[in-house]
Amino acid sequence: MPKLDHVLSLINTVGQRDYRRARQCVEAMIAQERQNRREQAAKSLERALNHWPNQSMVELPQDVSRFVWSEQPKRSLDSLYLTVDVQKEIRRFFNEWEHAEQIQEAGLSLTNKLLLTGPPGNGKTSLAEALAKSFGLTFLPIKLHTVIDGHMGSSGKNLGKLFEFASFNNVVLFIDELDAIGSFRSSGVGDAATKEYNVVVNTLLTNLDRFPDTGVVIGATNLPDALDPALERRFNIKLWLDNPTEAQIEAYLDDYQQAHSVRLFPESVSHLAGLPWSRIEEFCMNKHKDLILGEFRTSTGV
Repeated sequence: MPKLDHVLSLINTVGQRDYRRARQCVEAMIAQERQNRREQAAKSLERALNHWPNQSMVELPQDVSRFVWSEQPKRSLDSLYLTVDVQKEIRRFFNEWEHAEQIQEAGLSLTNKLLLTGPPGNGKTSLAEALAKSFGLTFLPIKLHTVIDGHMGSSGKNLGKLFEFASFNNVVLFIDELDAIGSFRSSGVGDAATKEYNVVVNTLLTNLDRFPDTGVVIGATNLPDALDPALERRFNIKLWLDNPTEAQIEAYLDDYQQAHSVRLFPESVSHLAGLPWSRIEEFCMNKHKDLILGEFRTSTGV
């Protein structure tokens, strides 16, 4: 039978809705059963674990679901082309979470707030998705247009409701275009709209301070200089995702051709230099489609 401490850990983690650690508890039980040569018990546990959803078992209540996009992460970390510096920070981040129990037992908090910045089209959303997928946590991208409300006080309440849900459900909360709700606050009296905006920023700051380290908050912006300094300080890790270098573009093109067993770029691709990753990917996919359509026309005579 599984060890009592594994069972107790599983009960505690499910009670705390920490499904990432709950999965680890079950995996430890499976390893223990195999070590004790109880293969049938190990397989039974594996079958039960395989019925768990990949992303965690979080159900969104109606008053929260309208504030977030309902989608599963598609990108994985190994599909992204990241600079050495960004890779180093991500490895450090994962290493810390892999030793979460020891860190928390020492009375220390986990790093769980990331700020992604850089020119548009360079994978900020993709990286956020990939991190959620790697952690096995539900990915909740915020719909800012539904959070921001014209009625006085409503925007701050909506934001608070979102953070309250996220705090108890171990998710990756993703705030794209963070500058839209986190730019510089105005000092002085100001009009009603200015006061309301200041309340929203203050609500965001307060909720970031109170956010537990069982989940992750990721902010993204193309305009980091527009952020309120107090907001920027709340993020433990700040990553700059820049346009790819020529060497990175060449590596990506080679990898794409090898992965799809095609030859797409007999001509120079120097004109791609300076473009963001999204344009590089789009260029490759369009070339690939042209190749497929050209072969179709040749075979059909169309």
